[in-house]
Amino acid sequence: MKVIFLDVDGVLNYSKCWERPEHKNNGTFVWDKDCISQLNRIIKETGAKIVVSSTWRNSKEHYNAVLNEMNIEGEFIGKTPKYVPVDHPDGSQRGDEIQAWMDSQEIEPIEKFVILDDDADMRHLIDHLIQSDFMKEGLTKELADEAIQMLNS
Repeated sequence: MKVIFLDVDGVLNYSKCWERPEHKNNGTFVWDKDCISQLNRIIKETGAKIVVSSTWRNSKEHYNAVLNEMNIEGEFIGKTPKYVPVDHPDGSQRGDEIQAWMDSQEIEPIEKFVILDDDADMRHLIDHLIQSDFMKEGLTKELADEAIQMLNS
C-alpha cells in the first residue's frame, strides 16, 4: 500500500487563501483548487491512500465528508495520533506521530509513503517529506511531481 500523510494548512491552502473574499465574508475556510488538483493527481498516478497528519484530526466520518466536499478523490484510511509521548528533549513531533500510526496500523504493509507538510518536524522520516510553503502557494505541480516520483519509484 502507498500512503500520503497529509497536512492541511500549508498544503491544501496557503496564506493568501485567508485573504479571499469568500473567507472574509462568512468566515468559512477556503481550500485552494489548484492544491487539491495536485493532490488528486498524486492519488490518481500512484493509487496512494490518505492518512491525515494535520492538527485538524477528527473522526473518519468527518474526514470522508470533508474530502468529498473538497472533491478529493482519494480514500481516507486513518489519522495519526496526537501528542505521542516520547523520551526526547524536544517533545513529540509530527514524525513521531506518523511513526506511531505506521507501527500500530494493521491494514496492509506500507510499501511507500510520502509526507505532505509545510513543517519539517519529521525527525528520522525527513527523507519522506515533500515540504510546501504556507506563505507562498501550498502544494504545487513541482511538489506533486516529486511525490509521484517518490511513491512510484
